[in-house]
Amino acid sequence: MSYLEKNLKLLEEIQKIAKIRFKSGAVNKLDNLQAQTEYMRAKSEYLTVQKDLLANKANYKRISGVSYSDNNLKKPEEVILPLNEFQELATVNNFTLKRTKLDNKIAKNTHYMEHKQFAPEAEFFYDYNKTDGNYSYLTNSTSSNSSTTYGVSVTVPLFKSGANIASVAKAKRNYLMSSFNYQDEVAAVRSEAVDIWENINLANQIVETQSKYLEYSEQSLKAANSNYKYGKTDLLNLLEAQKLHVEAKYELTKAENNVKLYYYKYLHLIGKLSPEYFQIDLDSILIRL
Repeated sequence: MSYLEKNLKLLEEIQKIAKIRFKSGAVNKLDNLQAQTEYMRAKSEYLTVQKDLLANKANYKRISGVSYSDNNLKKPEEVILPLNEFQELATVNNFTLKRTKLDNKIAKNTHYMEHKQFAPEAEFFYDYNKTDGNYSYLTNSTSSNSSTTYGVSVTVPLFKSGANIASVAKAKRNYLMSSFNYQDEVAAVRSEAVDIWENINLANQIVETQSKYLEYSEQSLKAANSNYKYGKTDLLNLLEAQKLHVEAKYELTKAENNVKLYYYKYLHLIGKLSPEYFQIDLDSILIRL
């Protein structure tokens, strides 16, 4: 049962008690109306959230191809590495860095090919020649003879126009820009790793603090509910205790969701967040598209 459902049930009990006590003259009309108003407000909020949740679950299934209930996003069971190991792993396995590194390699090969088409090419060679039964000028003899010739073969491109020079220069510039871009991406990934690592630790601390605060608010609410039931406090005190309890539950839920969020960012940075991780069938999505 979600905290919104618990909140709604609590307010439902409060408005029932307020109605009974109003009829018996224990509370005034304003307290009774306030209890009814708070209950209707909570019910409206609950129904709105339920409607949005159903729509989001339907969209999730339409996009991913799997039911949300079959693939509930819980906190991954992932051991958080020390910061330096996390950074090194990210620079090796990050999807964006892999793509940028491949682009850099393509730019380097393009520059090499453009340069090869423009620059002379020299190759070392040897030529083995054998004569049999003919006169040989090498040995002044007609018997079988052989000879090996060594040398260097130089190939010079036929056209050396300005267009060739410009192509080589352009390819070189692209390669340099790609190299600088790759280094920038590495620095960005390492910086993002620091941010994610620090936020994961902070989010876990907040969850621990909010859990303790929720325990306190639950005890306060239980006491306020008992006091109101036996006429030891008024409705405003009970509603205030109920409000603090709902807020504590909400803040804890937000903190837990932040932990999940940063855990998934952690997985994404090291290249582990893939359709296979979520067991999403990409073929079923493509068929529908």
